[in-house]
Amino acid sequence: MKKMKRFLAAAMCMVMVLSMAACGQKESAEQETEEKQKITVGVLARDEEIINWIADQLSDKYEITAQVYSETVSIMQAAAEGSNDLNYIANIPYLASYNESYGSDLIYYADQITNSPVYIISEKYESIEEIPKEAIVAVANDNSNRGRELNLLEEAGLITVDKEAENPSALDVTQNPKNLEIKEIDARSRVGALPDLDAETMPAMTFNQMDEETQKACTILATESDQACVDISGQGLCTLKENEDAEYMKDIYDAACTKEFADWLLETYDGARIPSGYYLQSGEMTYDNPSFEVPDIY
Repeated sequence: MKKMKRFLAAAMCMVMVLSMAACGQKESAEQETEEKQKITVGVLARDEEIINWIADQLSDKYEITAQVYSETVSIMQAAAEGSNDLNYIANIPYLASYNESYGSDLIYYADQITNSPVYIISEKYESIEEIPKEAIVAVANDNSNRGRELNLLEEAGLITVDKEAENPSALDVTQNPKNLEIKEIDARSRVGALPDLDAETMPAMTFNQMDEETQKACTILATESDQACVDISGQGLCTLKENEDAEYMKDIYDAACTKEFADWLLETYDGARIPSGYYLQSGEMTYDNPSFEVPDIY
């Protein structure tokens, strides 16, 4: 009987020890979670996956959340007001335009991390030369994209744009030998507008996201030059000036400039997105001599 009591007492002690150890581990795990710095990044839906990838890489140190918005102005406002710590949306021309319009103090952190070229596409023609006189050609109607897309039409030899125009529009076209109708449309309506147009400019990312049937119905007539792409369109991290030296900004930027990120990006987006941050940081590409390949998958 005494042996049985001693056995039960020992068993109870063991249960108490294990329970205390489990509680200690739970408290330690909860404390570790609480100690992680919470970071919120404003994005469009198309960019959420990229921030989620970075969040996974930095999950030991930060709790990074992608806050999804339906349009760019709200993303910029959230960063300017401090409700988000940063955003991943801006290229330098758009950021400059936004700061001037809204009097904000947002900065472009370090350098671009991704890039994506713009195409001229058509459902009706198979080359630039085939585009007829008085054809209807569409570009985006927002400052973030319009100047870049007009520049592509100029690169293709279709028009000439006034170099003095800060945010050029169709009104700044100085030469138009085919008398094209340059139509400015909402960037969100690009795909739906295709049947009513002779040609239009379209980011590779948008083209990549179209359904296969629509893609096959289109021909890519021209692609933005590497130089224009790297000079104008780099997408990067945007935050308030006061956050410029924050450790999380450096950590997020560094994660997006790794070889692992570059490989993942190219595979995930079939080459429609270019890991320009990695290329620039590794020396594989420079602003003076940009050169990268976009796979011909279409």
